[in-house]
Amino acid sequence: MINVMKRADIVKILVGAVIGALAVSFWTSSRCYPLPCRARSQFSLDEMIANPFSAKNRHEVNRWMYFTERYIFEPGYLDHVEWDSQDRKMDLSGLYKQDIEQVLHHAIELLNAEENSKLQLVKLINGYRRFDPQRGIDYILDVNLVDKEKGIEYSRRLTIIKPLKIPQLVPINESLEPATIHFIVPLVHSNLTQFVKFMEIFERYCLKTKQDVTLLLISDARVNNMAISNLLTVYRRHYPLSSLQLIRMPYNASNLNSPYWQALEYGVDRLPTYSLMLFYDINVSFKEDFLTRCRHNTYPHKYIYFPMIYSFRNPEFIIANHKLRDASNSADGMWLQNFYSIVCLYRHDYKLVLKSSSKLIALNRGGSSFFELVLNSGISVFRSADPSLIISKH
Repeated sequence: MINVMKRADIVKILVGAVIGALAVSFWTSSRCYPLPCRARSQFSLDEMIANPFSAKNRHEVNRWMYFTERYIFEPGYLDHVEWDSQDRKMDLSGLYKQDIEQVLHHAIELLNAEENSKLQLVKLINGYRRFDPQRGIDYILDVNLVDKEKGIEYSRRLTIIKPLKIPQLVPINESLEPATIHFIVPLVHSNLTQFVKFMEIFERYCLKTKQDVTLLLISDARVNNMAISNLLTVYRRHYPLSSLQLIRMPYNASNLNSPYWQALEYGVDRLPTYSLMLFYDINVSFKEDFLTRCRHNTYPHKYIYFPMIYSFRNPEFIIANHKLRDASNSADGMWLQNFYSIVCLYRHDYKLVLKSSSKLIALNRGGSSFFELVLNSGISVFRSADPSLIISKH
């Protein structure tokens, strides 16, 4: 009886071993389909590289960005597009494209050195990229490779980490001393209601708090200057030390730029050379902390600040249970990544940007043409979302 049981146990062990071997064989071959994987050595990781972050709940999950050889598919980066069959992706270009190409090239070099082979990249099938601030940038790359010695092509998954280096303090001579901010506000196609709302915000965060700012309003013939002038007189009486000016712009039909940009240029020409200017749109509301970022993110000959603003959708679509939902919900609004009308910059940098272009370019209402000029001027763009800039409708 004991011998029979022992024989049965032995048979079970042998059957289990065969099944286990088949499972391992299937997993190995499936990782390098259609050809078997070659023998691999264990790549050693630097002990200084931290382990991947372990999420404790769904809000902490560090999401991977998916990409191919041509496109990026990333919902968080594409809040400005509608998710339909046409606009679910954006072109892989610029900094992302350069970084991914370098990582791919370096990964193949490391693989050839480690395995003493002559592999060549044929195609990137799938790519995933994830940034971990404690670890670095992780990549998962599904690639087609060809062994040039054997003439064999096969697919393989590469897992790569681009570790962070030790933090270093960059030597700069930037000063964060407060500077006077000169608001330049075009009143073109604006109505009195919009202006009244803007002045209420300006009073709350600039006049009452005694911010070091000036306000230069530029209007044209289509604006009710009398009503605006009367309202401005009231504010001057309440705040006699404030600098509030209203200038009517003469009509210039020969100017190539839009009336909005004509008004901005008209205001620029009335400021001293080294003034810190803020091109502002009265449809956008702001808070006091934005003024601090305007000063700190703008530096002569180095940075021009283009903040991104948040746009609420039509209130008819975002009111639920008689309460406004959280503005961070993408159904309630979105960051306007193609809106460049709010700009902080120094006057002499503005003139340098215009001179840097060899051809005459029409400056449009949304500011995108001026943004392109800055990109090609040699002055760096400081582009970031600013939570204190909000537009109700856009």
